[in-house]
Amino acid sequence: MIFSTFRRTFATCPDHQDKNPTGRNGVPGTGRESSLKVAWQRKLVKVRLCVMMLLEYAIIGSWAPVFGVYMNFLGIGYSHKSLIWATAALGSVLAPQIWGQIADRWLPAERCISVCASACGLTLWTAAYVTEPIPLFWLFLVFWLFMMPTLSLGAALTFRHLEHPEREFGPIRMWGTVGWMAAGWGFTGWLHCFESFDHTLVDSFRWGAISAWTLAIYAFTLPPTPPLKPRVDSPAAQHRWFDATYRALKLFRVPAFAVYCVCLFTVYVSWPFNMQLTQLLMKELLRHSDYLPFLPLVMTIAQLSEVLALFMLPRILERLGQKRTMIVGIVSWVIALTVLASGLPLWVVASSLLLHGLFICCFLVAGQVFINKIAHHDFRASAQGLIVLITGLGQIVGNFAVSELQRRWSGDNYPRTFVPAAVGISLLAVFFIAAFRPPRS
Repeated sequence: MIFSTFRRTFATCPDHQDKNPTGRNGVPGTGRESSLKVAWQRKLVKVRLCVMMLLEYAIIGSWAPVFGVYMNFLGIGYSHKSLIWATAALGSVLAPQIWGQIADRWLPAERCISVCASACGLTLWTAAYVTEPIPLFWLFLVFWLFMMPTLSLGAALTFRHLEHPEREFGPIRMWGTVGWMAAGWGFTGWLHCFESFDHTLVDSFRWGAISAWTLAIYAFTLPPTPPLKPRVDSPAAQHRWFDATYRALKLFRVPAFAVYCVCLFTVYVSWPFNMQLTQLLMKELLRHSDYLPFLPLVMTIAQLSEVLALFMLPRILERLGQKRTMIVGIVSWVIALTVLASGLPLWVVASSLLLHGLFICCFLVAGQVFINKIAHHDFRASAQGLIVLITGLGQIVGNFAVSELQRRWSGDNYPRTFVPAAVGISLLAVFFIAAFRPPRS
């Protein structure tokens, strides 16, 4: 009842604006009163979306930066580690399209987010009591089957409630990065309360679970985002079970979308190299210093540049345009992987993490803005889910590539393992610069 009252009071998105605003005593308000009221309501909606983003990414930021170190502590081998990391990719492939269809056609997006976040919290809390690789694999598979839809639905819900997504999405998405950083900093403080570094890492799962359950409750206060009816003039509007997914797949007819998807797939083949190996490389470099307990804090360096870049993203897109902004992102990723492959000293490797944030903002988040531009409003959740599916396929390949490279070629020589990724992304950057041509309208 409380949530329903709150939602009715502040339900203020472009789809739910008051068409006949009134002033005091029921008398029609002046234009100035109406415009001030609408402006205030829009600002309030943005604040609520920022909180949603913060909680979403705090769930992952609580444990992911130290997860590889924790698996090393448990003595999990290369193959099993890659299998467990690959659960994120499997979740990306299996779940977002289903939940995108549900949110586009049947169930309000905010309720979908609440259901998914509740399941995420349960699996993370259970993972804190599991030490064997196979049970961990199944637990994290279930986790990502609900976490990936949470992220894609959160993006789709945000786009739905913004009047100018290309200008407003970046600063709102920035708060997701703030949530990731805040979780890492908070957990760093928690580690300092105990003498044993490795044994305390398991508490990171509990931090993530608490963030997930907080989001599950908070989602009921988000602006109502009911499903939209499909366009009646569309042949896909014949109430098929997956009509929104079908229409999202038709975006491949747009050449720029096809090129972007090819590049996104390849970029995410390289992403597991970063997720699995960067934290292990940083631990090796910090091993003989007094700064090892600060590892979660060091791993948030990437988010510092990401926060700044996301805040500036509207200006960057305005000044550089869609293509040049994304070129900045992919070139940043080339340089970052090259530095990691070189095995340079600690300060150089740590500084290169700043480029990770620039890549995430200018290529991945700017890509979400691009998808929102070319997808019609009644299947945008499915379009964002399609992108998550493509990233998942790339991560499946990348996770097993890391495992095989370590097992057959590089072992625990982490810089050497980064070399194939750095070479491949360098070639991809050339292809993207030559082939990507976003439509003008």
